[in-house]
Amino acid sequence: KSYPVFSPTHRAIHPILEVRAAEGLQSEDVRSVHVRAAAGNLAPLTHTSPQTGSEATFSMQYAIAAALIDGHVSLSSSSDAAVQRPQIQEFMSRVTTDDAGIPTPGTRWSEVHVELSCGKRLSRRVDVLRGSLKSALSISELQVKVADCLNWGDSQLDPSRLVSDSLSLHQTSVRQWLSCALHTI
Repeated sequence: KSYPVFSPTHRAIHPILEVRAAEGLQSEDVRSVHVRAAAGNLAPLTHTSPQTGSEATFSMQYAIAAALIDGHVSLSSSSDAAVQRPQIQEFMSRVTTDDAGIPTPGTRWSEVHVELSCGKRLSRRVDVLRGSLKSALSISELQVKVADCLNWGDSQLDPSRLVSDSLSLHQTSVRQWLSCALHTI
């Protein structure tokens, strides 16, 4: 799982992060964002204007706002304080969604349409979920994710070493690995 929010948001977060990086976008550059998704994919996203971290986990509006404004969606994005920031609250009103209509079992995709303040329009479609077997995270992306988890848990473990050691589990026993991990604190 690439992001610590409900999975139907993931196919929209990734293209927002790509567009943000490619265009150097800031929230003030964006007039609106519209997310269209395969039928039924948006149903679990019940909070359009979340006020708490728990609500934000089930909000496309929040996921898009956090990705665009912060440049990431991490565990710290799920705090009540992060959700209640005025800039986030204001931007969420610029995010709309719609369901593609007739359900096709097993179909999952999202289209993200961004309208810039200058009138330019950008669109991306995502069919393959980032972080899945078909689109695996790179080692550096895994290290960033592990670092986020360790930071959130206030751990002193070295994320690079933890990822490296985890990827070599086939060469050692879990008992040896845990012993080394616990002694590196």
